Amino acid sequence: MTKYRVEYKTAASAEWTVDAGAVSETRHTVDELECGTEYTFRVSAYGDGRRYAAWGAAAVVSAKTSLCKPPVPEGFAWSAGDDPRTEVALSWDARSGVSKYRLEWRIGGSADWTEVEAEIAGTSHAMTGLKCGTEYRFRLGAYGDGKVYRDTWSDTVKITGVDTDACALPSRMSAPTVEADGTGLAVRWAAPSDDGGAPVTRYQVRYGRVGEPGQDPAR
Repeated sequence: MTKYRVEYKTAASAEWTVDAGAVSETRHTVDELECGTEYTFRVSAYGDGRRYAAWGAAAVVSAKTSLCKPPVPEGFAWSAGDDPRTEVALSWDARSGVSKYRLEWRIGGSADWTEVEAEIAGTSHAMTGLKCGTEYRFRLGAYGDGKVYRDTWSDTVKITGVDTDACALPSRMSAPTVEADGTGLAVRWAAPSDDGGAPVTRYQVRYGRVGEPGQDPAR
């Protein structure tokens, strides 16, 4: 019975590796090769020792494996932004063969991810407009350039436990204005110049007679 020996090496190497020394069929799969790498293969037939010599001349062929999936981004980190109550600065390391990045976020207790930006060309992004005193999570994926890595998205790397600073009290408000309005008085005011990092949702209004202690809030 004829058998075959299958050997391979990288195009740049001089040493052959025997992957199979006794293949009886006329096909064989070589596993665990490096993606995006050129290999040379050779196959030798073994004679029966009577009509043919032991190992015959090898048939040689070269082929290149497909490109690798882009790697997971590295160095993904965060720091407080200009206003640590509502801003977070994200950064990561550049990778050769990556053309863009996709960034997503979610609040700590939520299961739904929201896309921040699908095509970030650089290696940093400033998150603004966050809620103060809130935990956030971020994840980042890389997209290959189709040359070094396949033009597809990588797996993602995550950052958890990103906490914005606690909310502060709103700034002091300016004095309200009062105008007669029928049998009542219309009180108007401007919102504080600094909301402390969270929207102001309601106000407390007190009134009383001049010279008397203030009464309980009217609203």
